[in-house]
Order: sequence, then structure tokens, then C-alpha cells
Amino acid sequence: MTLPLQRSVRFCFAVVLIAVVQILAWSGCERTPKEPFQPAPTPTPEPAPTPPPGIPLEGAIQNGQTLSTALAEFQIESPEAERIINALRAVDFPFRKIRPHQSFTVWTTEDGHVTALDFHVDRLRTYQVREDPDQGLIATLHETPTVNRVKNMGGRVETSVYASILAAGESDALASLVSNVFAWDVDFYSDPRVGDSFRLIYEKRFVEDGESIGYGRLLAAEYDGEVTGIKRGYWFETGDELWDGFYDQDGKQLKKTFLVAPLDTMRVTSRYGMRRHPILGRRMMHNGVDYGAPVGTPVWAVADGKVTSAGSAGAAGRMVKISHPGGYVTMYLHLSRIQVRSGQRVRQRQMIGRVGSTGRSTGPHLDFRVKHNGRYINPQRLRMIASPLKVLPEKHQPAFKALIEKMKPQLTRVKIPPAPAKQETNPTPENATEAAPTPATP
Repeated sequence: MTLPLQRSVRFCFAVVLIAVVQILAWSGCERTPKEPFQPAPTPTPEPAPTPPPGIPLEGAIQNGQTLSTALAEFQIESPEAERIINALRAVDFPFRKIRPHQSFTVWTTEDGHVTALDFHVDRLRTYQVREDPDQGLIATLHETPTVNRVKNMGGRVETSVYASILAAGESDALASLVSNVFAWDVDFYSDPRVGDSFRLIYEKRFVEDGESIGYGRLLAAEYDGEVTGIKRGYWFETGDELWDGFYDQDGKQLKKTFLVAPLDTMRVTSRYGMRRHPILGRRMMHNGVDYGAPVGTPVWAVADGKVTSAGSAGAAGRMVKISHPGGYVTMYLHLSRIQVRSGQRVRQRQMIGRVGSTGRSTGPHLDFRVKHNGRYINPQRLRMIASPLKVLPEKHQPAFKALIEKMKPQLTRVKIPPAPAKQETNPTPENATEAAPTPATP
């Protein structure tokens, strides 16, 4: 066969081969047709809950009201109110913790028969009472699910720690958590200086729709102050409430004999010492420290002790007096409510009453006083009283060391704003005393 003929045969063979491959490919596609596009099914919305039968009546708790008196304003007879209260008792409804402005809705028939109740304790908890044909009124507690997310922040003191936390977009509730950590070591009224820094790692609570509704635990905190030095605290849980608490990195509990203050506030309105009395108008000794706070703010015992008196005390208003080991006595004046009784033993940080303005008072505040062996002393010196530091038992040490290895690097990595530039001053003369550090404004 000649060379041109060979080339011609090879070309024809290649053309036939390509044609066969294409035919097989097209036939394969026909044997496996592509599935038609199917749109995703539209989810069927859940039906709205059927409202309870009856006429809905909406109300809110007023000052001094109980649930019974609030229901009476809607002409709900005592037997019907008692049915509601009995149903709520079965699920441990917090009757003693009812507060003004808590809202509720009660459903009744035209003849006054109660068929249902919704009582909103707070943003997350609602008690529902519904009528069952066989069992009568039945109560249940409905709680909105929440999730804790770990957040951190760093700040510097310009006017106060409290103001710095608010300026960062957080609330006074976080400031209270911070004061709890260092309640035994830092006086947030007198110790902070402009330029002091702090770092925080904390839990923030959210509901399903992403709304923030408060805080969980403060996990770690650092305060680096010109007066205080560096203070760090780490939250550690042992499963035993006697040992649960904040510890330094060496496993020493931050809790001491006395708290620095008897409530969560960083606002001191009057200090210990001579002053012009705001009501009597003359200079006289002020034997305590006044803490400005809203009416109802919880007040707690600064140390373990025994209540020696609890009741009205003339110009002091409602007052609680507690004796402590070592000859110390603490007094809590102008309370709106007293939560303890004479002769009762109390623990440190146990609530003993609420801030008020009873007695000779110009406004809501707590006048906190301390005596030692019968003589008044400055309450802000309590933190100077030495007490043995509790160290974690050996069985908890491995878990605590693992916690420190995890949390300490996280805490030190929290960014803080740069320190403010120091103002230039003239050289200090040889005989001049060194200027005191600039205190932050309370």
C-alpha cells in the first residue's frame, strides 16, 4: 500500500472512532436524564397558641401590693384568688419576692370565674396557670432558654472604674461583679488613680433572638493600680460552696474576714470624720461612711456574726447591729427593710436588709458604721485587719493549676487602652515634697 493511501485510511479510521465516541456519550446522557429542579418546600408556620377562654385583664403589681390585693382590684373574689394562689404554691411561686411593676394577665368569664393567669416574674420567667377540666387550676413555670457567651474587655480609669465600664457599653451589673471580686482588697472610692487599668473575662447572657439580658459569671479579673499594685482573681468551683470563689494564682482565696463595703456600689456620698450635718446644719463628727444607692439595693453583712438588734432606732431609722469576733460591731442605718431578727447568726455577704431613707435622712443611702471595743473607727480601715488566708486543699490543686494555665494567658492578652501621657511639670525643688498621685473622681 502506498504512503498516501495509508494516510487516507488512518484519517478515515480516526473520524469513525470520534463519531462512535460521541454517539455513545449522547446515548449515555439520554439513559440518565438530569433531574428537574425541585424548589425547597416552604416550612409550614407553627399555629399561634390558642388564647385561654375568658376576658383578658392586664395589670401590674403596685407598691405594697401582694398578688391577692392586686387581683382584688379586678373584682376577683377571694375564693377565685385562693384557687390561683394554691395552684402557684404547688410550683414554689416566689410570693415573698413579688416586686412593683411585675406584670400579669388574668382571664375570667363574665360571671367572675378565673380560667387562666400569666405572671411575668422577669424577662425570662413566666408562671402560667391554666384550667384543667378534671384537676382544676394547674400552674407551670416557663423559662426562656439562654446561652452564655464568653466576652472580655480592658479599660483605664479616667474618672472611675464604674464610669469606664459604662463607657465601654456595659452596664452597672458588670461593675458590681468586678467589685465583688476585689471586695476585700480594693476600695473603689479612694484607691483608683487616673491611668489605672483593668482586664475582665466574663459571661454575657443572651436569649435566642440575640438580645442581651445580663451577665453570668465573672471568670477572671485584673486590677493594676498605682495604689493597689496588681490584683488578680480567678473564679474556681469545687462543688463545695465553702470553697467556691475567687482565688489568686497561688490558690489563696481572696475572701477575708471583712468586706470593704456592705453593698455593691462605688459611690460614697459622705466619709468618716468631721462635717457639716446636712439636716442639723452644724459641724459634728460623722461616725460612718454613707453609700449612695437606690431604695431597695441589697445590703449584706460584712463579716460572720450575730445580730444584736434589728428594728427602728430613732434618727438612725431602721437599723441592724451585728457583733463579730475580736470586739467588732457593725451598724447599718436608714434601711427600708430589715431581713434578719435579733439573735440570728449571719454569714458574710448574707443579705440583712435593703437601702432606704428612714429616720433622719435627706435621701436614699446606707450609713455604715463600725465600733471596735466600744469606740467608733473608720469603716474603710476594715480591709487592713489581717485574717488567715484560706488555701485550696491539695485535692483541688491539679484542677486549679489547669484553670490558671488556661485563664492567665487569656487575661493578660486582653487589650487595654494606652496610658494617658503624663503632663510635664517643672523640676521639683530640693526641699519640696513629692506630689501625691492624682485620685480618680468617685
